Amino acid sequence: IDPDMPWEETFISYANFLLVVQLFISCLGIVINIKRGKRKNDIYHYSLLVFAILSLIGITGIALFRI
Repeated sequence: IDPDMPWEETFISYANFLLVVQLFISCLGIVINIKRGKRKNDIYHYSLLVFAILSLIGITGIALFRI
């Protein structure tokens, strides 16, 4: 991160916050989806799992590059 660009740190903090919110919502959706999946023909939304994984990758990437 270039110290002459203070907006970059703000942007990264905002992006990290949004990734954490996305991870929380995805995990909540996965839990609700599993709890509701009682019938044989219920549909599981795998996009929630994809979004949770992408959020974890983003959070990990931000954490590693901030060091």
